[in-house]
Amino acid sequence: MFFGLINSIHSLKVINFQLLPQNLYIRIVINFILYTLVIMENNQPISFTPKSFIQRITIIHLALIIGLLLFAGVTYSTVETNVLVFDFDSNFFTVIVPAMAISMAFASNFIFTKKVNELSNVSLLKDKLMGYQTASIIRFALLEGPAMFSIVIYMLTGNLLFLIMAGVLIVYFITIRPTKEKIEMELNLNFEHKATFNQMDEEIK
Repeated sequence: MFFGLINSIHSLKVINFQLLPQNLYIRIVINFILYTLVIMENNQPISFTPKSFIQRITIIHLALIIGLLLFAGVTYSTVETNVLVFDFDSNFFTVIVPAMAISMAFASNFIFTKKVNELSNVSLLKDKLMGYQTASIIRFALLEGPAMFSIVIYMLTGNLLFLIMAGVLIVYFITIRPTKEKIEMELNLNFEHKATFNQMDEEIK
């Protein structure tokens, strides 16, 4: 069924499949490098302090954004013919891509909020922060998926509309950058936890 769908798309000539291998290979390499850096950062033998936690989650967020920007930039430089077409009749990607972007954006916020709210019953600050990091990574992944998908569809069709959609998602991705103030507010830390979290270089046990 999947290959039948691909052949049908190819027959409609809405996709240039010759562009697929090279760019996806570039994206795989970029992701491998960035995720390796994240893993190396997480495995550093450092104490768990508010400062190290904020640095770690910031690096994860920044790495994903850099990966998307590099992928978008490389893809744009390799696409020879660019057009801006709003074709909702013959190109079903014009409907699928924005629908996927909007739904995944809402899903990412819903799941993130749900998981963060569940942390209100957690007593230890360290467990709260680790739970927040997990919720954030899920949120980031749900946003990265449709952004990357939009870039891939742009790569295959040459329609700048999909690159613009990816750009909107990336901008939104940037706005949810985790900061000390956001973490305190979203976790709704009590006075004791907030006092501990404000001691940036003190180890949290």
